[in-house]
Amino acid sequence: MLKLNKSYVMSVEEIERFKSLPDIPKNKLNLQQKSFIWNLYYDYIANNIDSKYNGYDLCELPTFKKNWMSGQRTTLDQRKMLVLRSLVELNDARQTIKNSEIGDFLYGAIDCMEHYRIIIKYAYKKSGKWALNK
Repeated sequence: MLKLNKSYVMSVEEIERFKSLPDIPKNKLNLQQKSFIWNLYYDYIANNIDSKYNGYDLCELPTFKKNWMSGQRTTLDQRKMLVLRSLVELNDARQTIKNSEIGDFLYGAIDCMEHYRIIIKYAYKKSGKWALNK
């Protein structure tokens, strides 16, 4: 069994609140929603991944700097939402992965967008267990 690390487990309220946000790219977030996104990103991504991953913020990766949907550029709030959506998906559906699913899950992760691979790498990392994740 492969379990999500405790520092990446989101509360049910956080997951539900995130899911209630308007969809990208046509979203217009109010100040309270923006604050929620920024706080959530800081709590889970900035503290746990951005500070350890080569000095890059996941929301600043080159894949997010290009045009996204319908030729529109993504705002910083939208990029943070895209990164957080990956973590919400892991929390929502895959807190624990059965041994029979691990191969398919990790093979699928190789083919994913860069930010999702990085989140998986840190969220399921066991300290001192995987030499590649040190």
